[in-house]
Amino acid sequence: MKIIIADDDSIIREGLKMIISSQPDFEVTGVACNGAEAVELCRKYKTDIALLDIRMPVMDGITLIRRLKKENNPAKIVVLSCHDDFEYVREAMKLGADEYVLKNLLTEQSMLKLLGELEKDMVQPLGQYDPE
Repeated sequence: MKIIIADDDSIIREGLKMIISSQPDFEVTGVACNGAEAVELCRKYKTDIALLDIRMPVMDGITLIRRLKKENNPAKIVVLSCHDDFEYVREAMKLGADEYVLKNLLTEQSMLKLLGELEKDMVQPLGQYDPE
């Protein structure tokens, strides 16, 4: 799974990159500090999963989601937000974000579990029963 990380906080970017890179099924193909860079990374790498901060300079997460959806980009979108971003998160979900994660509750285990679930959804055809 090719994953990009877009967040204006370098500590968040590097932390997520370390967590994700520790897993053989996931590859961080790019990191961005704003939405404009993230759009280019999604185009360039045919991203499977995009982890997007909701509030970034140059282009925020909402505008980024709109752009990806307009371009019919098939990437699964995970919105990263803070506790006070509820209205932004709500808008992101309306626009087609697949999941959201509160940064202050993020753990290595919860992130890897979420990525595993997204990967499973992408690999398993819709409507097919999985007995696990």
